[in-house]
Amino acid sequence: MTKNTLLPSIDRSTVTETVHRIDISGAVIRDLLARAGYTVPDSATVSFLVPSGADWSNTHVDVDDENPVYVRWETRSVESSS
Repeated sequence: MTKNTLLPSIDRSTVTETVHRIDISGAVIRDLLARAGYTVPDSATVSFLVPSGADWSNTHVDVDDENPVYVRWETRSVESSS
């Protein structure tokens, strides 16, 4: 086969993209907070408020300032005087 010198040369490259994923459970979030110095009990609830106004079923929502992860727990102390 002879090379056609009238055509421009074409550069070819291969691009490979890798997607990485980490799923973080509520238990892991509580553990990370504890390692960061926060006292968070195992009973703390870790939740995410789904934005309103649309069907968010099977949708990935970015966690950011507008859509934070909430960690919530309650403490109770009773003081009695005799």
